[in-house]
Amino acid sequence: MRAIVWGDGKNIYTGNTVYGAKLINKFGVYTAPNYTTNKFNELFYYTNFQAGTGYPYIMAPLLTADEVLLNRAEAYVQKGSYDLALKDLNDFGTANIDAYNPTAHTLTIPKIKDYFQTNAGISNLSDKDAVIMAILEIKRIAFMQEGIRWMDILRHGLTVKHNFIEASGNETFQTLDKNDPRRVFQIPQDAINTGIPANPR
Repeated sequence: MRAIVWGDGKNIYTGNTVYGAKLINKFGVYTAPNYTTNKFNELFYYTNFQAGTGYPYIMAPLLTADEVLLNRAEAYVQKGSYDLALKDLNDFGTANIDAYNPTAHTLTIPKIKDYFQTNAGISNLSDKDAVIMAILEIKRIAFMQEGIRWMDILRHGLTVKHNFIEASGNETFQTLDKNDPRRVFQIPQDAINTGIPANPR
């Protein structure tokens, strides 16, 4: 599959998707440049009701139906069952696209290819690459701040473009390709101290 790098930084979460509409989501700003997806609710455990003190907890599901559905869609693509993959993608869309309209938002392979041609300048995609790229983009947005995109990045050798947002709102970017040594976890310092060579950086 082709390595792709595109998107417009902090606006990727609230912008249009391959469906032609944005995903249903919440977006918050504490103070720039501190952005959040606002996707997890706090559960507050009171240790003292009178004083109103206690501990906040965030509960995040480890496995969701959405993740399973999109992973199954990718498995269907690998088997060449594009119709079943598109069905899973469209089932996901019906529940997750803002103001979903089947006439406007149903995914087809030509629609996906047109999206990547228009938005990323990528032409002549195979059917397989087009659907995989659609799945990866949807997962990138749907699971933002959940920490599960790393598996897709490793499996597909994706190039990653990190954005850094200053308090002024100015964005700068740094790109990590699949062979960048910074993508490998560093050996613990205790092990390095015993003579094991550190991973290059």
